[in-house]
Amino acid sequence: MKLELKAALRNDFPSFVRKSFRETHPKKLAGPYIDYASFKLEEIVVGSTTRLVVNVPPRHLKTFMCSVCLPAWILGRDPTAEIMLVA
Repeated sequence: MKLELKAALRNDFPSFVRKSFRETHPKKLAGPYIDYASFKLEEIVVGSTTRLVVNVPPRHLKTFMCSVCLPAWILGRDPTAEIMLVA
């Protein structure tokens, strides 16, 4: 993998989500809500947002983005981070 791609995946959550989806599904990821949800999830990581309710219809990648990609992205950037997932 090229260094530029690695840097983009480490620093840009929407890119990480799209790459992760391509690795696990044969379909292409589409939908403008993906970028918006990624932006809001990044705000949680930065700390500018402390609470977020993700309310989209079923099969719109809520679990994939919030419970799979976000913890992986955070741990990839900071392996000492502590994450608790509650469902």
